[in-house]
Amino acid sequence: MDTYLKIVLADENCFTAIAKAVFRKADEDRNKCIDPDEFKKMMLEITEEYNLPTPSDKTIRDTMKKVDLDKNGTIEFDEFKEFLRKIFQDAMIEAQEEKETE
Repeated sequence: MDTYLKIVLADENCFTAIAKAVFRKADEDRNKCIDPDEFKKMMLEITEEYNLPTPSDKTIRDTMKKVDLDKNGTIEFDEFKEFLRKIFQDAMIEAQEEKETE
């Protein structure tokens, strides 16, 4: 997994294509931004898909506030892209740390 993430993060075109695909899926009403309801749905789908603990409503709201850099109440693509980059980077670091403890 960490090799895949390294490749994706090293290739900006590849990373952008992945980010666009994920963003399009989350932006259900196709208004080019992710509103709080879409963000919550996306977070719950991700945690279910990857068997992660379900975040509380407060955690989801707090995360959205952090991602919404311009504080307009929605997440535009550039904000989302940086959020996804951070998730990938954190996952890569976690995978590397797990390797080192084996």
